Amino acid sequence: LIQQYYKNVIEVECAVYEDAKGELHATDIGVVVKPHSEAFLSYAQKYTQSRGAYLLFPSMLEEETEDEIKTLALRAFEAIKGGSYARVDFFLVDNKPILNEINTLPGFTATSHWPKLITYAGFDLLSVINELLIGAIQRFDRIWQLRTSYE
Repeated sequence: LIQQYYKNVIEVECAVYEDAKGELHATDIGVVVKPHSEAFLSYAQKYTQSRGAYLLFPSMLEEETEDEIKTLALRAFEAIKGGSYARVDFFLVDNKPILNEINTLPGFTATSHWPKLITYAGFDLLSVINELLIGAIQRFDRIWQLRTSYE
């Protein structure tokens, strides 16, 4: 993968999840704050609990920019035929969002951003997890019905 280098960039993240009814939800935006002025977010910065990277809430972005990021996050999730949940990361360059990556299996550790995005947006994390589990069971049941028996 080759990606253009952007000198002055703000990294932002949006959580997406699909409820048991199949409706998609996008959270408010979090801005990734790096503890140092390094150009790239290192593994250590991302996964260190003390003095590591963190999310800034509220994002302090214009409402129009936040809405555009949420829309793009949902479109990206749909484009890859995402299921259940994901974290969609963007770079903001001159206030224009550029898709960076879609993390289709974001973590649930103490430093993970997906649960923080969900919680900040006002969703109850345990209720969302329950919705994800119900959705997974429903998908399994639909797929199970597609099996063929040659008895």
